[in-house]
Amino acid sequence: MAQFANMPEPDYDRDRDYVRSASAPQVFDPSRYRVKELDAANIPRLFAQRGLSADTVKALAPFISLVSDRRNENFNGYNIGFPYTEAGSDKTVGYEIRGMGGYKSKAAGTNSSTAAWVADLSHGNNGLVRHAFFCESAFDAMAFFQLNRPRLGEDIALVSLGGTFSDRQVLGVMERFPNARAYDCFDNDLAGRINGLRLMALVEEIPLKITKTPEGLMVEAKGKSFPVSPDRSAYTQFEPHISVRYRMGQWQPPKDFKDWNDCLLGKRTSIKIFPPKHDRDDNLAEQRASGLKI
Repeated sequence: MAQFANMPEPDYDRDRDYVRSASAPQVFDPSRYRVKELDAANIPRLFAQRGLSADTVKALAPFISLVSDRRNENFNGYNIGFPYTEAGSDKTVGYEIRGMGGYKSKAAGTNSSTAAWVADLSHGNNGLVRHAFFCESAFDAMAFFQLNRPRLGEDIALVSLGGTFSDRQVLGVMERFPNARAYDCFDNDLAGRINGLRLMALVEEIPLKITKTPEGLMVEAKGKSFPVSPDRSAYTQFEPHISVRYRMGQWQPPKDFKDWNDCLLGKRTSIKIFPPKHDRDDNLAEQRASGLKI
């Protein structure tokens, strides 16, 4: 698996709070945070604002905490904390944190290298988990669960990687659930497509290189090079060129929605991952005319 250590990771601007927290040279100190169990009789209204029902919150309550940073002098209340754990351990090594007003971050020193938020609905019977659903945030994972719950059993695990992710986060989850098939539930945008390709490369053990191009993405794998359009499923575009073992599946949001939480909220979006060619040509002409250096 070491061959994936140098896989290029996407450089994009979203989830800056996640990136800053993940790169902070700290070790998670649990004593810094006051932690309370989520009271099913007093559910924070933030869940309802995100379209998440009381039934969904109650079902996933064992994997959610309320946390307060003792060092935060500006806010002494509690935010929602999604505890990060590593394979083979129940020890909390950080939190994905969400609060009112769109606040999102990670607890200082959160282990974003080998840990993730994992909601194991098999009641601890890791070997029985057959499906591991990977999302970019815990709220997306909860929304996915709520929207598709009638089709899901108890042999599943919901996973949040917290935005950008490391190879070891994915591999650690798959080590935890050795009989599970991984599912790409990432966002319908450029970063989501890159995340899906990276997940597939790790699960299928296929080293690959991803390069951004004006039209989308160029993928190099097993001596082959082929384009991947961000507007379509990356997996279906990859499959005709490279044989896979089907250790990974896709269960992405409907194309009219950026992510699963937007889908739950009915928040449709017209995603233009790349502008049309004539727009790119016009922009280039304008930049040249104005003397800007390209």
